[in-house]
Amino acid sequence: MKELIFITGASGNLGYEIFKNFQKKYKIIGTYYKNKKRLLYKLDLSNLKDTKKFLKNRKPDIVLHLSAFTNPSLNEKFKNKSKRYNVNTTKNLINSISNKTKFIFFSTDKVYFYKKNKKIYSENSFCKSNLTYAKNKIICENMIRRKFKEHVILRLPIIHSNGNKNNFSFLDNCMINLKRKKKVTVFSDTFRSFVDIKQLIELLKKLLKSNVKGTYNIGSKKFSYYTRLKLICKKLKINYRGLLISSTSNLKDKHLALSTKK
Repeated sequence: MKELIFITGASGNLGYEIFKNFQKKYKIIGTYYKNKKRLLYKLDLSNLKDTKKFLKNRKPDIVLHLSAFTNPSLNEKFKNKSKRYNVNTTKNLINSISNKTKFIFFSTDKVYFYKKNKKIYSENSFCKSNLTYAKNKIICENMIRRKFKEHVILRLPIIHSNGNKNNFSFLDNCMINLKRKKKVTVFSDTFRSFVDIKQLIELLKKLLKSNVKGTYNIGSKKFSYYTRLKLICKKLKINYRGLLISSTSNLKDKHLALSTKK
């Protein structure tokens, strides 16, 4: 019998891509809260009673927990909402499933953002972010470690889809505009790790078949936004000459790159 995979937040950009790629090969159920999509069930994970009722007879073998309130600036503005849809939803989900479940949690590279430096962060780097969104992700990570022996925490950087999806990420919007011969201004002094959605999905497929446990950084080596976009344009044969413009930023976190040696 196939293992049952449960995906929360399956109507989001990343969640829906995973759901579509997995649904033909795996026994899978996915949920949404507001953004209704075909074949998904509506569930408010912030409601413990509804969460327990939904999962009572489904009993997933593997959980991919993507559901979250993700916009960092809105998390700062609406801190109660951030706690409800990041911490409380995770707590309710954890309390509604067996501790023998394989639990895969989608965290963020922002857990490392707490001071200005040019360090490349490893999984052992101290996490003490001053961002509400990241603080709540750290709380969730710790709850998951305590409950599940079979857990995998993925700390993800900026995800892009090579311009196939509008509004998937800033880089995708840039690529779409470049294809339309519109000028795009991108930071050349702000560095991140990045990951292609197709590569991430392939990694998840391997992860489901493995016995890997623990916390992992996922992403590329250190790139500026400008350099990363330039490389993608070359790969996709998008003409960027005269359209891609380099600029500087006033961001506090100019350097936030991940070590993926582990």
